[in-house]
Amino acid sequence: MGFASIVWGNAIHNAIRANHITRSHPNIMNLHTIVMGLIPIGWTIGGTIAHLTTNEAALITSAIASIIVPISAYIASPGFRRR
Repeated sequence: MGFASIVWGNAIHNAIRANHITRSHPNIMNLHTIVMGLIPIGWTIGGTIAHLTTNEAALITSAIASIIVPISAYIASPGFRRR
């Protein structure tokens, strides 16, 4: 997990920096770093749900919670809808 995480993280950062279309590189990089820092909180919540119920319930709950953010962004952003 450690070595793969380093490779994956660097690949994501390089992909963000390679996009010269936007000028918001620092904002995107900061948002990515914040989101990556919040992953252990998601693991903790998922583990708690799995412990209190079943693994399937935890997976379904996390899938529903994860899809809400992109759908909300799509609905709220006219730029996403035009593409």
